[in-house]
Amino acid sequence: MLLTFGENSSRETRAYQVYLILIGLAANRQTIGARKLCEKIKYGIGPMVSVPLGRIVNWCIREGLPGLTALVLDEDTGKPSKYWTAGWSDDVAAELQRVFAFDWFSIMPPTLKELREY
Repeated sequence: MLLTFGENSSRETRAYQVYLILIGLAANRQTIGARKLCEKIKYGIGPMVSVPLGRIVNWCIREGLPGLTALVLDEDTGKPSKYWTAGWSDDVAAELQRVFAFDWFSIMPPTLKELREY
């Protein structure tokens, strides 16, 4: 029987689900609004996605990767939230270019254990 993210809705599984969506967006040079991301993963409203995004940004920082969470925009400002961009420079445009240029499909995704640690 297949498992779904809805049936296993821990913080780390939601972070893993968001990671998968974000690398697909990065490959297509796209961004997404926080509310739209919540709709896509069927998980609460905009602020609910902060915990999974925080786990991803911390993993990216630890691994020295571009800030993948820069792809998630606050619909009110049209910019990534400061909570999802911790540890980067203030140059969002440059960070987005780093995210788009990185080959996310060439690396192993974070494990649930790694995402649990953040």
